[in-house]
Amino acid sequence: MRRHLLVILVLLSLLGCGRLHQQRGAHSASSTPPLVQSAVRVLRDPHTVRLEVLWVPKQKLTRMDLTPQLLERTGNRKTNDSAFQRSDLKGMLIDALQHADIRQGSDPGDLRWACIFYDRQGARVLTMYFDGEGTKGLIQSTPVTSNGEVVRALERHFGLR
Repeated sequence: MRRHLLVILVLLSLLGCGRLHQQRGAHSASSTPPLVQSAVRVLRDPHTVRLEVLWVPKQKLTRMDLTPQLLERTGNRKTNDSAFQRSDLKGMLIDALQHADIRQGSDPGDLRWACIFYDRQGARVLTMYFDGEGTKGLIQSTPVTSNGEVVRALERHFGLR
């Protein structure tokens, strides 16, 4: 009788651990903000074929904070990757987005980086803008805060650090 009771207790504890592990896995997947999940889906979508990166050095003084429109007009470095789905940058950006701790913010800051993704017809499917440190920005016109991982990935890719 004691042996059966011991077996039942061990089985119950194992079942409880398995459920806890499943709940933790579900929680970590659902804790990724929908904005980030949506951005990663766009990057993985085979219809996303081109990326345009614009960059203004954070040391460059400007009379006012750069907005998306000003950044797109004054960006002194443009890189077009017409083979985005096969590029190393795709994987780097997906990884960076998943580790960027992106949260909704209130102030986009002085924008110095732009990543503009296009589909096969040339329509914009995703826009991401970040300040020089990558701690503030806009994703699809939504102000965000971040730990800067996306900008660090861009700096590494383009040899700017």
